Amino acid sequence: MNAPFASTTNERQSAGGGLLGRYATMLGAEMSGSSLTVHVDERYRLRLRSLPDGRIQVRARLRALPEPGRARDAALLHAGRLSCGRMNASPAACVVDADEHALWLQQVAASSSTQEIDELVGEFCNELAFWTQAVPNE
Repeated sequence: MNAPFASTTNERQSAGGGLLGRYATMLGAEMSGSSLTVHVDERYRLRLRSLPDGRIQVRARLRALPEPGRARDAALLHAGRLSCGRMNASPAACVVDADEHALWLQQVAASSSTQEIDELVGEFCNELAFWTQAVPNE
């Protein structure tokens, strides 16, 4: 019974990877596995990745976190408050990386065309502009 699910998951991943690959070709960029790094306006560095379920994840590093202590606590509290305030305005989320070294902005969306990926990137960059000003890298 698990085989059809695995097959469906692989087909979706392949479809998402193919779509992201076509987007990379449209930009004249190269894929690295299932990921694509895009530079926007010489200001933002985005990483797009095909997920196993066929959706596209876009993320950008916001800032390094201070070492554990008061400065780190203050940075996390500030980011958390901003995140709560932005939940209704944007599907992007501010997250802490798995190693707890940095804050990232990320968003996951279903896309069925390179046009939709391009729109996702544009909307993400608009939100990223807010976050880079609101959470400065100190």
